[in-house]
Amino acid sequence: MIRLVILLALLAAVAFGASWLADRPGEIVMVWQGWRLETSVPVALAVLALFSGVLLMVWRLISLLLSSPRLIARFSRRRRRERGWAAVSRGLLAIGAGNGADAKKASQDAARLLPHEPLTHLLAAQTAQFEGDPELARASFRLMLESPDTRLLALRGLHMEARRAGDLSAARLLAEQAAEQAPALAWAADAVIEARCAEGDYPGARAVLEKQMAAKGIDKGSAQAGI
Repeated sequence: MIRLVILLALLAAVAFGASWLADRPGEIVMVWQGWRLETSVPVALAVLALFSGVLLMVWRLISLLLSSPRLIARFSRRRRRERGWAAVSRGLLAIGAGNGADAKKASQDAARLLPHEPLTHLLAAQTAQFEGDPELARASFRLMLESPDTRLLALRGLHMEARRAGDLSAARLLAEQAAEQAPALAWAADAVIEARCAEGDYPGARAVLEKQMAAKGIDKGSAQAGI
C-alpha cells in the first residue's frame, strides 16, 4: 500500500512538472565552433534524459562484461559441487546395492569434483572395504579424522579395520579416543569395557559405564545389570 502511494505521488509530481514546463517552454541556445543550436527546454530535458538512459545502459553492459568471468567461475564452482554431491549420493547407493563397479566409478568422480569433502573420503573408505582393500580404507578414514563432523565415524571405521587385522591394541586405543569424545557412544563404550574387563581392570570398566550412564547413553537399569 505504501509503495502504491509513493508511486502515485511520483507520477503526480512528474505530471505537474511536465505541465509546468509546457506552460513555460523557454528556449536554450548553444553556440560552439560556429555551430548554433536552438531548442526548447522540454526538448532539451527529454534529450538529456534519453542520453542519461543510454549512458546507464552502456555502463551496465560494461559492468556485466567485466564481471562475466567471475560469474562464469562462480557458476562453474556451483555446478562442480552439484556434480560432486550427485557422485557421492550415487556411490553410497551403489554400496548399499552391492554394486562395486558403480561405487568405484562414483568414488573416483567424487574425488575429482569434491576432493576435500569428508563424505568423499567416507565413500572412498566404504568402496575400499567393499573391494577388500584395507590399506585404502584406513587411509580414507584417517583423512576423515581431520573433520570434527566425521571424526567419530572415522574412529569407528579404523576400529573395525584394526579388529579385522587382529590389532587389538590399536582397536582399543581407537575405542578409548571415541569414548572420551562421546561417552554415550555405545560401540566405543562397549569396546573399552570389554577390553578393560579382559585385562581385569574392573574399576576402569565401571568408570566407563558410569560415564556412559551420565551421558544418557544407557539407562540406569541396564547399567546396573552390566555392573
